[in-house]
Amino acid sequence: MQGSLGRAPMPSPRLLVLFGSQTGTAQDVSERLGREARRRRLGCRVQALDSYPVVNLINEPLVIFVCATTGQGDPPDNMKNFWRFIFRRSLPAASLCHMDFAVLGLGDSSYARFNFVAKKLYRRLLQLGGSALLPVCLGDDQHELGPDATIDPWLHNLWEKVLGPYPVPLDPPGVPWPSKFTLQFLQEAPRTCSEELRVARTDPQGPPSELQPFLAPMVANQRVTGPSHFQDVRLIEFDIAGSGLSFAAGDVVLIQPENAASHIRQFCQVLGLEPDQHFTLQPREPDVPCPKWLPQPCSVQCLVSRYLDITSVPRRSFFELLACLSPHEREREKLLEFSSAQGHEELHSYCTRPRRNILEVLCDFPHTAGAIPPDYLLDLIPPIRPRAFSVASSQLAHPSRLQILVAVVQYQTRLKEPRRGLCSSWLASLDPGQGPVRVPLWVQPGGLTFPQTPDIPVIMVGPGTGVAPFRAAIQERVARGQTGNILFFGCRRRDQDFYWEAEWKELEKQGCLTLVTAFSREQEQKVYVQHRLRELGPLVWELLDRQGAHFYLAGNAKYMPADVSDALMSIIQEEGGLSGPDTAAYLARLQRTLRFQMETAPTHGPTDLSSGLTGPPSASLGPEHLDSLCQVLADDGSDSRAPANLHGARILDSEPLLGAAVIDCPWAPTEDGDEDKEEQAGEQGEEEECPVCTEPYRSGEHQLALLNCGHNLCAGCLHRLLGAAPSADLGRVRCPLCRQKTPMLEWEICRLQEELLQADGPQRPAPAAPLGPLLQGPGPWACLEHRYQLRFLTRPLGGRGCLPFLPCPPCLGAWLWALRERGPCARRMALLGLLALELLGLLLIFTPLMLLGLLFVLLDGSGR
Repeated sequence: MQGSLGRAPMPSPRLLVLFGSQTGTAQDVSERLGREARRRRLGCRVQALDSYPVVNLINEPLVIFVCATTGQGDPPDNMKNFWRFIFRRSLPAASLCHMDFAVLGLGDSSYARFNFVAKKLYRRLLQLGGSALLPVCLGDDQHELGPDATIDPWLHNLWEKVLGPYPVPLDPPGVPWPSKFTLQFLQEAPRTCSEELRVARTDPQGPPSELQPFLAPMVANQRVTGPSHFQDVRLIEFDIAGSGLSFAAGDVVLIQPENAASHIRQFCQVLGLEPDQHFTLQPREPDVPCPKWLPQPCSVQCLVSRYLDITSVPRRSFFELLACLSPHEREREKLLEFSSAQGHEELHSYCTRPRRNILEVLCDFPHTAGAIPPDYLLDLIPPIRPRAFSVASSQLAHPSRLQILVAVVQYQTRLKEPRRGLCSSWLASLDPGQGPVRVPLWVQPGGLTFPQTPDIPVIMVGPGTGVAPFRAAIQERVARGQTGNILFFGCRRRDQDFYWEAEWKELEKQGCLTLVTAFSREQEQKVYVQHRLRELGPLVWELLDRQGAHFYLAGNAKYMPADVSDALMSIIQEEGGLSGPDTAAYLARLQRTLRFQMETAPTHGPTDLSSGLTGPPSASLGPEHLDSLCQVLADDGSDSRAPANLHGARILDSEPLLGAAVIDCPWAPTEDGDEDKEEQAGEQGEEEECPVCTEPYRSGEHQLALLNCGHNLCAGCLHRLLGAAPSADLGRVRCPLCRQKTPMLEWEICRLQEELLQADGPQRPAPAAPLGPLLQGPGPWACLEHRYQLRFLTRPLGGRGCLPFLPCPPCLGAWLWALRERGPCARRMALLGLLALELLGLLLIFTPLMLLGLLFVLLDGSGR
């Protein structure tokens, strides 16, 4: 086995692929890994991280981890238990010394903490003694070719490492692999269908969950936008009496949607399926469990309507399997082209860009669709995933009701049929006035937590449907007698999309709420919530600094979060009289103490843009030139932020290894109390780390407030950031985390870049006198000094001894630059001298040109 020095190669590697997936992309890549392993005659298991008994990890010789990053650098839901376990500080340093591993990350470089989970897991596995076969792979959705642009070459190198000098012949690409399950159709329909039994359970045992949701009766489905408004927004209310649901402000409700009846009929017609036919599902391999969410026996109608996501945009693996199953030569050739790395751009134009869904693709390839064996349905089509919505009501105000605010997603591409969100469109189609309607749902903790102390005020900024979680918070705080509620709400027009106007007005009359509105389309110049924030800057600063207020932000993630953050930083800087670095440190302190919280939803793709999705899928951040990871083994540290929302969740129980007592095994799960104590100890002793490369800061680095936007980088990432920008474009440098332009003052960028060049390049001769400190601020003298500073830096950034257009020997310019070190007056005289010399040079250059032009004008006039 390559990658493990001094170890004998394994004759037949046992490959384990573990994935953490939020939206299904990581699971799809894991399934692809499993297929390619089987093509290479390798035994392979593919499992979700939380479904794998983690105590057995020390016995695994070869493991591939496929991890997505969600929210603000959080792990996916199906790997949070594993994440909490693997960062226990009590795990021995050599626990995984017998394991070879590789980590494949999936993220989006337009979001914060790009591939943070994969980077941090890679470093943690190295700390525990694992041997890395390859550097971590960082797939990026923002790449012009998608994540496959990084994954394809990485997988090629992976198989070379795994197989070593003994490669095996591959199956031809057109040969289909065996399906994971077989569908055994029943001759007669069962008397009592399991799906009917499940629908009948309106009082599940224990709290509702994904495997056992509560079928909540819908009691209201009301459109709350005007008839002429461009978007259909619904206020939907459910009756949760007797459900066992318990939620607080900031929590989210997850809803399992269904496909439209017209799509179900079309799908069954294209594939030649009988909707009323029943079947049982059997796995082909003994270690592959049947999906827990699928009832047994099940009808084709139930399978297609509730479990197969036939309106999702297919991934490349869909076309790869479809090509293997196609009996039609021309269709197979086109499908093979789509599934190849060379055809990625054409696949993007055909499928990804216009958001063409699986059903439409099957209709475009009718001969192939009609020949698909039913056994391959679960391999070919991903399952429908639940959608998350912010709870818009308080259980204290309405004990037996749960409300959500849903924006119905509909947008147009170049395709004739408009694109529609699956869950929002399904919910909008339900009418409780026509008969009983039940919706499967359950509740999970959200990303916003509100203070329980009565005298702490809260400032909430929620434009559009982002106001939904704040309505729940206001209802909850008013029910508890808390009156310090300030809401900034923005929409287009007062008479079209002013949600809960009457409720807000009544609370204002009672003195329980201060409402600030921004209607962007009611005047010639658009006004947004960030403008209202700036207008009330003194009040915001008074609440934040003197009364300890908490600041919350929710809404879409396109431009609004950055604009509101800029407005808040301006308020802190202007009203508080703080400098740029001090403002950044102040804002960072608010974030660390959870006094500044944000919950945003993406505005692109097929995701339902409804009442506050819990966060952008596969969210992460950093530009591509900061993706490289420092391969340095750092001190053991526990990430206390990742498991913050677990609320004491335990690791899955597993049998002790080789009959040993559980207490003697360092990898055995601990009791809840011990685990909580250990996590608290980890939080107290955790080192601060760079948010880009996840490496701990070296001594003194974390004390530098490097970026005005509030983000700090280690010296290595800062050096790569500044080194990637030409000297003329330093003012356009963007923060790799929030992409704000000019994160530092230009003169400070020059100073830092000069220090880094001096540290890494050849040392310059020491000056006769120490250089005086730069002016701390963007004043006129500092700006003038910045103008000339780059001219006198050492190579490769500067290297010029004098300025352009300087009508003097080079030594004169260098003498004037050195003269500024002799004091404030000499500094100003030197800068003015350099400016005068440059103006004189420009005058000497352009005066002859102007005279020559005048001469041509005179000659032309005399010729006439």
